[in-house]
Amino acid sequence: MNVQTNHTETSLNGLTLAVITKINNHFANMVGLKETKRFGTKPAAVKKCLANQAEFNKQFPPKTKETKTDKAPKSRFDMSAKLTCEGTNAKEGSIEWLIVRAITQTSGIVEDVVAQIVGEYERPRSEKNVDTAFAIRKIKRLIKKGKVTLNK
Repeated sequence: MNVQTNHTETSLNGLTLAVITKINNHFANMVGLKETKRFGTKPAAVKKCLANQAEFNKQFPPKTKETKTDKAPKSRFDMSAKLTCEGTNAKEGSIEWLIVRAITQTSGIVEDVVAQIVGEYERPRSEKNVDTAFAIRKIKRLIKKGKVTLNK
C-alpha cells in the first residue's frame, strides 16, 4: 500500500472511517504496533492515525531529493579570472565589440563580462537566446585569436 506520510487532521476528517482505519493500520504495521479493527468515533480514529503517522515519520524520516537547480553549472572556465584587451578595431554592434566594451566598462572579471553580454547582446538572424555558454564560447574565441588575454 502506497500511503502518503503528511496527513493533517483536516485531510483525515475528509475521509471515511474505513479509509482512516486502513491508513492507521498501515502506519501501525510499519512501526510494529497493533492494528485496530474498528474505531468507535472518527475523532478517535484521526487522533490515533496522526499519532501512528508521527511515530512512522520519526522511525522513517522522509527522504528529500536534491533539485538540479541547486547545483552550480559545471564549467572549466575560471569565472573569477580577469580579462584584459588591447584596442581592437571591431565593428560596432558585433560580439567582439561588445566583449571589449564590457571588459573596459566593468572590472574585467569574466563573470561580470558574461553577465553584461547576456543582458545586452542579441544574436543576429537567430531566434536563440544568448546564454552563459554562448558568452563563454565567444570570449574563448577572442582569447584564442589573441585579442583578449586571460589573467588568473
